[in-house]
Amino acid sequence: MASRNEFLTDMCYVLVAINIPFNKLQSTPFKNFLQKYVNQNISNENETTNSRGLYICSLIVGILHPEIMPTSFLISCKELKKTNYETVSRFMNDSLMEFFGDTLFQDKILLFISDAAPYMIKTGGALKIFYSNMIHITCVTHGLNRVAEKVKKKRFPGINKLNMTPNLSKNTASIISDLTFIRSHLSELPNSITKLEKQNSTLNYQINVVETILAAQKSGL
Repeated sequence: MASRNEFLTDMCYVLVAINIPFNKLQSTPFKNFLQKYVNQNISNENETTNSRGLYICSLIVGILHPEIMPTSFLISCKELKKTNYETVSRFMNDSLMEFFGDTLFQDKILLFISDAAPYMIKTGGALKIFYSNMIHITCVTHGLNRVAEKVKKKRFPGINKLNMTPNLSKNTASIISDLTFIRSHLSELPNSITKLEKQNSTLNYQINVVETILAAQKSGL
């Protein structure tokens, strides 16, 4: 059986060869497929460890405009001995300083997007000292996926057992009720996740997706 490192290396080669962006690894159907058939969990494309257990941090930048489709650029990729708000904050500040070549760029940094890891939340707060115009937000797609996972595992555990339990006659009414509730109030979640995973979408497009989710939730109240 191939080792995990060999699997990840081969998968990386395949994705590059057929021009599939690495962020597609975070697609829920793709992750579920890999977990089900090859028993592999995939780390976030921006947070990985190498064979020695060291962390690789990447900084991607782009122009923020409501109508112009953004183009992302990887400006720095560095190995960190550990990941906490101090190491990540230092990495980001040093990388931006090196990229722009001076300190006059600080007012131009408007938005910082990360996952919702506690140390990244703290990183956003630390960077606000240097970048006063910066707003830190966590990835909406990750947030929605976490909501969907919590719904699946915590709120409706019986739904997960539909294909595993041979006799559900005693619970049929409860399951039908749960499925009805999911369809009425939560069916927009997977569609919204897919829309937000779309590459090169404008800021307005993403805002409209989020507003659609909020509208759907309000109408269900």
